[in-house]
Amino acid sequence: MLLEINEETTGTGIVLLKLKGRLTLGREVQRLEDHINELKKNGTAKVVFDLGGVDFVDSAGLGMLTQCFANVNNAGGQFYLSSITDRVKQVLKFTRLDTILPIAANTEEACALIEGKSAAGA
Repeated sequence: MLLEINEETTGTGIVLLKLKGRLTLGREVQRLEDHINELKKNGTAKVVFDLGGVDFVDSAGLGMLTQCFANVNNAGGQFYLSSITDRVKQVLKFTRLDTILPIAANTEEACALIEGKSAAGA
């Protein structure tokens, strides 16, 4: 399945990227990179990747997620991964990227963390 990228923006300016499919070397990663570059050009500083629909990620996909995190972080923004499937979570643990990339249980929690609120108090 090709990667689907659906973008939503919250009322507080957080961009939610809902991904569905496989995040792998080739067109999928290139499309995501192009999308991120466009957001970067527009000055987007708060990004949440909803990975609930991602069933597979390879090293190129991991590299893209890491690059996105670094770009947003270096620009003074905030970045979270959310709604991660068990399969992708295993890959993040195996590569220890789960200790580097900020992860939230779901998009609501990620948005609350970006907005500086606790998920319980949101």
